[in-house]
Amino acid sequence: MSRRPPFRLRPGAAGTGEAAALYARVLNALEPAHRRTLARIRRPVTELSAPLTSYFADAGDHAMARCVARAVRAHLDEVGLDRSDGTPLLVATSLFSTGGRGDPSDYVDIAPGPLLVRDLARLSPFANTVQVRRVRGAVLRQWLERSARAFRTVTPGARDVPLRDLAVPGYDIDTVDGLGWRIDLSRPVGDRVRDLVTGDGPLAEDDPVDVAVTDYRAAGSNGFPDLADAQLRHADASTVPDILARMLGRLGPGDDERPRCAGWRFAAMPGTTARLRTGPGARRHKSLARRLGLEDTGVTDAEGYALFRLHL
Repeated sequence: MSRRPPFRLRPGAAGTGEAAALYARVLNALEPAHRRTLARIRRPVTELSAPLTSYFADAGDHAMARCVARAVRAHLDEVGLDRSDGTPLLVATSLFSTGGRGDPSDYVDIAPGPLLVRDLARLSPFANTVQVRRVRGAVLRQWLERSARAFRTVTPGARDVPLRDLAVPGYDIDTVDGLGWRIDLSRPVGDRVRDLVTGDGPLAEDDPVDVAVTDYRAAGSNGFPDLADAQLRHADASTVPDILARMLGRLGPGDDERPRCAGWRFAAMPGTTARLRTGPGARRHKSLARRLGLEDTGVTDAEGYALFRLHL
């Protein structure tokens, strides 16, 4: 790599005389670190054969969450989590760029091809660590009810009612990899989650499960169950971004040709539709929208969001 020429200020850009010279020396001193940083964040981690997006997370697109869950599972295998008693291991994840702060550009949209280190910050932007807690089915149901409050109550037979309660941030919608359940939008908040099931079958209220979760969520963040009293099965200092960088390079992002739907689904309400509000870039992913049961209305609202129709 050729050496960058010394930094030169535009006249008047940072004062004159000694102050300008000092500013230029500081920038030149930082240049090697800046180059190393750019080289690191531009390093490929793995190859994507399908796009990773958060446009349709509210309709159950699970691809991004599955990337994170696969990496966390592989990390727990590597550190030797004891699973000899056969208790199901679930991985809780949430997405962070789903149109928050009223910004229709605040979505993840990573094209097929190299997944770079800098892209991992879109999947998991915070240096949270992972721990595994053993909880009962009743606690997990309460957890999922807290997530389900992000959706509005829908009257059967209604047409094009808003799907999301925008007062609830998108990162409060948890997906739990390894678990299936239904969300009945016709029921009031707190009584919507139905039919919890793991690979071993239906999950009863008193059945134990091990849940890999961030330290932030385990602390009862923003109204979720506080897991401090739940049995701690594992904890280490590895952060989720570090786990992603290490494990996705070994595993790849997963089988992108599998159905991208999450384990959860909305309970069927024939003749009922809801309106999904998402970024306009979602219209570049028409085939994915169709696979998730979404129909583009062709309408963009006053804030710049694209409106899709979900048949419940």
